[in-house]
Amino acid sequence: MINRLNTLAFSQVFQGTSLICGSFVQIEEMMAKDDFAHIDRVASRDLYLRLDARGVRFLVSNSSCPLVLELYEKFNIELVKASKAINSLGNKRGKIKETIIKNFY
Repeated sequence: MINRLNTLAFSQVFQGTSLICGSFVQIEEMMAKDDFAHIDRVASRDLYLRLDARGVRFLVSNSSCPLVLELYEKFNIELVKASKAINSLGNKRGKIKETIIKNFY
């Protein structure tokens, strides 16, 4: 069911915004200072370092493990619990630790 008020609010917030779906290379070439990117976790840390150096703000979620925390220690990291419904064992489904990584406050 579509909520009319939420749809109108969403429309107002995103006026003048472009939503782009493309390869990391295509999107990186288009990004400029003060742009915002929410990029799939499969992108490399080097991409985030390059975007950060150009002043592009980004947010990405990833699993919570020592390697991820080490790779992204330069950025702001928030640990959260995320609901996951996919697991071959039904009794193992539920909340898992995730990291939210961003280069802004």
